[in-house]
Amino acid sequence: MRISESGSSVVLRALAILSLLAPAMACDQGTQDIYVAAQDFRFVPNEIHLVGNRLSRLIVRNEGRERHQFISPLLDRADVRLPTPNTLPNATAPDGIAILPGQSLALQFIPEPGTYEIRCLIKGHAGMRGMIIVEG
Repeated sequence: MRISESGSSVVLRALAILSLLAPAMACDQGTQDIYVAAQDFRFVPNEIHLVGNRLSRLIVRNEGRERHQFISPLLDRADVRLPTPNTLPNATAPDGIAILPGQSLALQFIPEPGTYEIRCLIKGHAGMRGMIIVEG
């Protein structure tokens, strides 16, 4: 089969585009980084989609004026780095991890497919809910 000059230039352009995309596609196999802001009475974004069984890093930053909690079943399987300095007693109590204004919480985990709720149960913060949806 013979390719005309115009056909060969199309093939060359396609190969050039693929070579440019290859590094970006390779990055897709790395760590998934997610940033969530805990603002006054809401998480932003409140819905996050991840690919299952891939290393994920979640940073939760308290951008609000009050203390917030981060509560999620993800804490059961996560490598957690507490905010520094965390001066709250029982910062990792069963009711979640406390995050003071201006502090961040870092979680590293490999999520299994499923839906995981995130929330803050501090009195008056009932609307602070979100979902992490892990697709298989």
